[in-house]
Amino acid sequence: MGESILITGISGIGKSTVAKNLSINLNIPHICVGKLLEKLAKERYGLDPRDEIKNIPLDKILLLHGEGKKQILKLIKLNRFVVLDDHLAPLSQGGKKIKLLDDYITTYSIKAVFFLTSPSNLIRERINNDKIKRKRHKFSKKKIVNNSKELWLLASQIAKKSDIPIHKIENIDVGDTIRIIFQYIQELGVDFI
Repeated sequence: MGESILITGISGIGKSTVAKNLSINLNIPHICVGKLLEKLAKERYGLDPRDEIKNIPLDKILLLHGEGKKQILKLIKLNRFVVLDDHLAPLSQGGKKIKLLDDYITTYSIKAVFFLTSPSNLIRERINNDKIKRKRHKFSKKKIVNNSKELWLLASQIAKKSDIPIHKIENIDVGDTIRIIFQYIQELGVDFI
């Protein structure tokens, strides 16, 4: 089975942009977990991917996560190394946690977590430039900071529990961020070929 790294952070931070570019530069597969689940929601159930999670029935959400997990594991199994990007935040509906994260790291053979940060004004600018995200998110500077702190704590706890490294990287320039992540990957001794 292959291995993976996880690029995470709040919405608008640039996870997918960094992951895609890293994937291209290293010639390895990339999976955006959110996009995969949106695609499955549309294909399997005819759901509009722009629907808020709270509008999707719980049984369908759980089925989507199960199907998504199978596809991700298949890709990891077929490749030596994969780049994942995901919010890593537990989804909830009516206060009920529906995305269990306890085995996330071991399930996907994650060797390191890269948590992206950016100044809140840059995140708001990215969100405003994305039509779908602009409809979903109305983030104030305070909410961006709070969400980022909460997600950092969660990601740190998960990485610590799984005894894997977590790196906090300020993502202002994609090229610089990719170089930093690549250096960390080299330190892990990962063989891409």
